[in-house]
Amino acid sequence: MSPGEARNRKDGGEAHCIRFRLPPPPHQFTDIVYGAVSLEEGQGDFVILKSDGYPTYHLASVVDDHLMEISHVLRGVEWQVSTGKHLALYRALGYKPPEFAHLPLILNRDGSKLSKRQSDISIDYYRITRYYPEALVNFVVGNRNRIESIEEITSKFDLQTYSKSSNRLDFSHLEQLNQLCLKKEAESSLDIIRQVLPGGSDDYYRKIMTWCPPRVSKLTDLVKEFSYLSKEFQPSRCSQEEARLVRLVLTKLEESTGEIMHSDLKKLSSDNEIPIKSLMHVLRKSLCGVEVGPPIFEIVNLLGRDESIRRLKNSLN
Repeated sequence: MSPGEARNRKDGGEAHCIRFRLPPPPHQFTDIVYGAVSLEEGQGDFVILKSDGYPTYHLASVVDDHLMEISHVLRGVEWQVSTGKHLALYRALGYKPPEFAHLPLILNRDGSKLSKRQSDISIDYYRITRYYPEALVNFVVGNRNRIESIEEITSKFDLQTYSKSSNRLDFSHLEQLNQLCLKKEAESSLDIIRQVLPGGSDDYYRKIMTWCPPRVSKLTDLVKEFSYLSKEFQPSRCSQEEARLVRLVLTKLEESTGEIMHSDLKKLSSDNEIPIKSLMHVLRKSLCGVEVGPPIFEIVNLLGRDESIRRLKNSLN
């Protein structure tokens, strides 16, 4: 279409947009991460003002970054092909362009592109599920087996050393980092654990915080997997057959003054000619209300003698 025809159609009231005449390729620039880049393919004259009068992203981002005095633009590598357009706009508007650093894609573990539409990559998701901010930051920067402070991380940050390869996120590493934070923050996590497992004392919560790091990666897992650790937990009533076994353990606990060991329960089963598996099964059901879980003698000692006795008695009533 000739300029004259375009002008006539515009003057005639037809809807129209405004395009930017892009200089022919190559479009060359220096990328902080990728070095010298030369875009050889022509991309055509692109729209900068739509028919409704609103600017496209290309024009809006250039003007906005200039007005905010942005010195460096860091964005995904998929935007690298548009950089020639943006630099041409900077020149046409008489603006000094910022430096550009294009970052490789972040992928899911299966190689698919990570999307902001995935619910489990929002900050709110990690806040609600009780991940530690330090764990999330260290996961994002690639730490695997150690937790570094924000100051340590920022002191090492250098775009010149940034990898050009796409990074696949393995969220099991986030779980490991969160476990490290959980272990480190045992004392300061008491307020949080009071909310998820009400009814206990500070000493009881400290015991849980010492016990749980190898078993859970975030405190909300305590509610999902170990809700029976709440001192408000009420076991279900046992059957008549199970009651005999419960009374045996109850007598043992009432006579005991120290911790119950696996050997104690094994001896109890042997002395009474009861399979150890049957004893463990009934004991776990009466104390925890579940079929499977951590070693039952650990639970007995974690709950404490008095709480274990209370639960066993309640399961008989």
